[in-house]
Amino acid sequence: MITLLSEHYVAEPVSGADLQLASLAWGFTIGFGFLTTWTAIKQTADIQRRHGYSKLNTPYIWMVWLEILVCLTFSIICWLHLNEIIPPSFAFFFVILTTWALQVQFLLQIIINRVSILLVDRQKAMRLRIGVAVLITAINISVYCIWVPARLQVSAEYGRINNIWDRCEKVIYLLVDAALNWYFIRTVQHKLVDQGLVKYNRLVRFNMWIIGLSLSMDVLIISMMSLKNSFVYMQFHPFAYIVKLNIEMSMADLIAKVSRINPNWQDPGLSRTQDSSNITKCYHDSQSRPKPSYLESYSPSSDVPMDDMLHPRDLTPSRAGGLEIHMSSEVRIDVERRDSSGTKEGSELELVNAAGPMEADEIVKEEIEGRRRARKDT
Repeated sequence: MITLLSEHYVAEPVSGADLQLASLAWGFTIGFGFLTTWTAIKQTADIQRRHGYSKLNTPYIWMVWLEILVCLTFSIICWLHLNEIIPPSFAFFFVILTTWALQVQFLLQIIINRVSILLVDRQKAMRLRIGVAVLITAINISVYCIWVPARLQVSAEYGRINNIWDRCEKVIYLLVDAALNWYFIRTVQHKLVDQGLVKYNRLVRFNMWIIGLSLSMDVLIISMMSLKNSFVYMQFHPFAYIVKLNIEMSMADLIAKVSRINPNWQDPGLSRTQDSSNITKCYHDSQSRPKPSYLESYSPSSDVPMDDMLHPRDLTPSRAGGLEIHMSSEVRIDVERRDSSGTKEGSELELVNAAGPMEADEIVKEEIEGRRRARKDT
């Protein structure tokens, strides 16, 4: 077998502590991998049930399953190499680097898929998708040109360059991940929350919290590169990216659920504050405003139409034969909150007919278009 190893190649010793650390990372990878695979199965089955098999041929579904497959392959061959079952060779280093490159590409494209839901301009979404893909591909090519020769120990110079560039490119991935998540939060805030769709405040708050966990996975990989054995950190790659994938699928589920909440839903904390301030203002206005004389002995009635309630000037006391007639009655107003299908909601936070990732895309786009048309009309 042609390994293309240098004549002076020296294999790095793997200590018991290295194997224990790698085993810990692999165990977490399998655990999170099971949860992520189960979530992928549920999302795939939900899309198939709602839209049929034709909708399964979508980029989101393909990238989710390919990311799971790549992470599984990566973790297995890393483990076998650390246990000296797979020997070092050009083929091994090339395969493991390819799985790593696919990991990064698929995950970032899944994030962009989430961002593009909010972009009405399809060309802008395509430019973002292609731009990130070109940037990451260029970085991956540079890693092929540096990392593989360094692992083959072609020369000490390659090793020194790799020690610097390997950390730099992972910092670049961290920054790209952070920039995409920041752009998503900014877009949700500007296109949805600021336009009155305050139900998406939940999405903003969740993403601001979960972005810290996602970026911490990149920090974990960078910190593991300082271990004595320079290959053990590779075992943390599939763990970090399977966690990131789980986060992205959770975001897809949350978008689907929030998009189905009644559009008139108000954030409980925000609505209570606004309602109390409005009630206080109305009370003070009513106390300071002089009451018309014809309302001094008038109380509204359930028999009085609502239009008359809003226009009390039409309810002047009637006079007949020198007698002044004063009306006295009561009003009972029942307010119910209903969704678009006409059914009552049990509570403001109830999620009705939770949509899948495919339906959420259409619902969010329709709400954005509706808000834009409303602004034009006004």
